[in-house]
Amino acid sequence: MARGSQIASKVVEFMPHILSEENISETPTMDSEILKTTTAPFSEKLMMQVSQIVHNQFFIHYH
Repeated sequence: MARGSQIASKVVEFMPHILSEENISETPTMDSEILKTTTAPFSEKLMMQVSQIVHNQFFIHYH
């Protein structure tokens, strides 16, 4: 697991240089998407329904 983390860190450091050389914009980080809200954007019922759909699709395709 530590080796995977090291590889990921190197990729994160290396990729912006390649993207800028090729004039490709970088993807925004998730840090800019974090909000300081105390209310959930989606209901728990909706999230449980979506997770059940994803689980069922995984089960159908990979088992």
